[in-house]
Amino acid sequence: MVEQWRRTPRARRRTWIPEAVVLALTGVGLVELLAGGPISGSAGQNTGALLAPGLLAVAFALLARRLLPLACAALFRLTRSRGGIAPFLAVRQIARGSATGSTVIVLGAGLGLAVFAVAAWSVTSRNFAEVARVHNGAETVFVVRAGDAATLRRVSAGIPGSAPVVRMPGPPVMLATDPARFAAVALWRPSYAGGRALEDLTPRLAAPVAPRVPLTGDRIRARLDVGDIPSGWTIVLFANVRVPGQDRPSVLPLARPEHGRTVYEWGLPPACRTGTCELRGLRIQSTPTGTSDFEHPPGDLGVVGLDVRRDGRWAALDAGLTDRARWRPAVAGQAGLVLSMSPWAGAAGGAGAAVPATFPDPLPALTGGTPGNRKLPGLDDAFASGYVPAVPAAAVPGLDAPAEWSTSNWPIGPRTDTRTRPSSRSGRRRAARARSSRACAPPGCRSWPPAPPRACGPVTRARGRVSR
Repeated sequence: MVEQWRRTPRARRRTWIPEAVVLALTGVGLVELLAGGPISGSAGQNTGALLAPGLLAVAFALLARRLLPLACAALFRLTRSRGGIAPFLAVRQIARGSATGSTVIVLGAGLGLAVFAVAAWSVTSRNFAEVARVHNGAETVFVVRAGDAATLRRVSAGIPGSAPVVRMPGPPVMLATDPARFAAVALWRPSYAGGRALEDLTPRLAAPVAPRVPLTGDRIRARLDVGDIPSGWTIVLFANVRVPGQDRPSVLPLARPEHGRTVYEWGLPPACRTGTCELRGLRIQSTPTGTSDFEHPPGDLGVVGLDVRRDGRWAALDAGLTDRARWRPAVAGQAGLVLSMSPWAGAAGGAGAAVPATFPDPLPALTGGTPGNRKLPGLDDAFASGYVPAVPAAAVPGLDAPAEWSTSNWPIGPRTDTRTRPSSRSGRRRAARARSSRACAPPGCRSWPPAPPRACGPVTRARGRVSR
């Protein structure tokens, strides 16, 4: 009450020039921030946009300083008849106090900057977690080193609730995995694929494929029907064989066809005597010499039968040489495969090579982008296959294909993962006893055993911007 009786000097009329300058700078900063995109570049382009939040807080504080006394003066008549003594004195003290404006500016600017800092921290934390969620793919990721898919399966089998994943660098990035197990552990949001659950999408990756051609023994034999081979041409029939524990398939010179001979044989790698190898393809190499007649190239070579010797006894292979659906391209005839020995086989409509159709071409995949007409090299760069989006998704660039097809030659590429749910604590202890490698990765990605700090390096990098 006594404060209300104190005389205060009559306030001069203040100019709006400081407020106008601050508002103009705030508008420029907002335009640069909204129209210029994110702040990026090593040279610091668009860094002026960082001033926009602070200028915005100061601008609102200046406007509040101007408008708050007017608003309190408008409440004089109302507080005379209602509200009690507290509102009556408060609005009058604010309206007549000379220090009120400075206090409003300080508190308003400080509160605005505090709110901006908290919001920036919250958004950054959420985006960091979202990037880790998308690019790790699961709550926990064990990065392991495995020589082949069988080793990766054994590691994954010791971790309950996990799925083995083979990651190949792109473009496009490929994840080869077991679709059913991956769907059970993957961090997935239906919004990634138009509101569809991952359990509903993975069955679309299924497609009929031909059975594999296993090889177990010490020698392989081919029965051939040799066509016309003019003088000056050297023909070699190669067989690509997948060998357990090897990163790349073995190439065997199975036969050097010549007239009057129909049976050829060659030794298999030592690992095939006790393990299960696999026939991955047949290929003809035609080499001309100085006396070759290019006007009359070699004819066709028929692969009538394939046998493998085990424990001294020969047994026929069920390679489906007469089944057009089991080989790609469809070169199977009534007597067997028909391969062209001509170096211009493709131009003449023939084929000088064939692979068992143990994987679909193109591969059905869950893609995170437009596939185009690109080919996937597989995990050994030996055979290329196209891919078709079974369901397009919008999560991150890359694709997800069944491991049984994309690892048709079974070597493991640069990175193998075992992804698990967070509750598999016992599985983590088992993974520590498995063959593993050092790695550093985003949150949730772990390696067993832990590596020393100097051995750690980034395993994954964000390939998309998350702005949620």
